[in-house]
Amino acid sequence: MPSLATAVVTVANTGLRAGDQVCLVFGKAVTSAGKQGRARQELLGYGRVSVAAGAKATVMVPITAKHLSYVDEDGLVVVENDGLHVVMEGLIATLTLT
Repeated sequence: MPSLATAVVTVANTGLRAGDQVCLVFGKAVTSAGKQGRARQELLGYGRVSVAAGAKATVMVPITAKHLSYVDEDGLVVVENDGLHVVMEGLIATLTLT
């Protein structure tokens, strides 16, 4: 399934040892969050990266329509186009689907 968007984050390792970082990308629906059949926040994807000491690395997490869909109270699969707040490690951006 092709991605609708890609969450991109740069991870900086400011320590003295190499390490791994897992970046979690969550989404919050703008208007339907918390309604029956819709979670307040959903995991859209994740990426893992190994970063050498003192280095930076980029993590790219694709977001597809499957990640944005949910099953409503009538049993129908729904993808809303009214917007989605994308949350990643404390950063928030709004993704509007067209």
